[in-house]
Amino acid sequence: MSRHGLIWELLRNRRPALTTSLVPAVDKAIAIVRYLNGQTGLEASLHTLSIQLSLTKSHCHNIMKTLLAAGWVSYDEQRRVYALASRLLTDVSGLVARQGSTNGFLHGELVRLSAQINTTCVLSRIDADGSFVVVDRADEGKGFRVSVPVGHRFAHDSTAQFRVRLAWSEPALSDKLLDEWVPLERTPTSVMSRERMQEEISRTRERGFAISRAEYTPGVMTFAAPIFDAFGQISLLLVAFGVVEDLEPRQENVAEELLATCRRINAFMDTSL
Repeated sequence: MSRHGLIWELLRNRRPALTTSLVPAVDKAIAIVRYLNGQTGLEASLHTLSIQLSLTKSHCHNIMKTLLAAGWVSYDEQRRVYALASRLLTDVSGLVARQGSTNGFLHGELVRLSAQINTTCVLSRIDADGSFVVVDRADEGKGFRVSVPVGHRFAHDSTAQFRVRLAWSEPALSDKLLDEWVPLERTPTSVMSRERMQEEISRTRERGFAISRAEYTPGVMTFAAPIFDAFGQISLLLVAFGVVEDLEPRQENVAEELLATCRRINAFMDTSL
């Protein structure tokens, strides 16, 4: 395996070879996970898996049922494809959270930010379906806190994170996502019009971070900012959660610390905010 940032990434450009010296079922399950990880959208049909990995359909189906029961894959009945699921990330979260120099730096920054602003902080990544999956967390705050576990999946339109994605994606993708956006009145403060959403996206881009004032979850205020890869694309999102009554009076300080942390992380990853 090779690492890329926080995420352990199974080798992509090598067709998994099944061996006969190991436990066959386990060896084949690992090969399936590796194959899915190398595909666009992290997904493939049962037919493709059986052909590419030289498995019988019945044997492949039994393995997929096991992986599905474990939550390591999901199944789209309409498209009849299997895809890697976020539970796989959850089950290796200890490894993700602790190993590697890059991850150690990122986790250290996350812990420092959480302690400085006294609230829960997470790193999330954009999954293949557009949702946001928590890949690391720090909870150094005192008193009442918002708990978000590693592996938790936020909806694709999770307010602050969605605005960050719209603000720093390529214009064509941003327009497409906005066209597909269906406003949901999750709370009384939820944004319900395209015009207001566009205003929020512009503000997000101008100040360098997004804010959700109890628009997604009642009583919860969220700050989110982008972390870029070497090509200027969003690699991760730095997110801070807290109770509105606690964070709103000190939002300027929270935002300042959030942006400072992003700048340090981006500099470490040889990018610029």
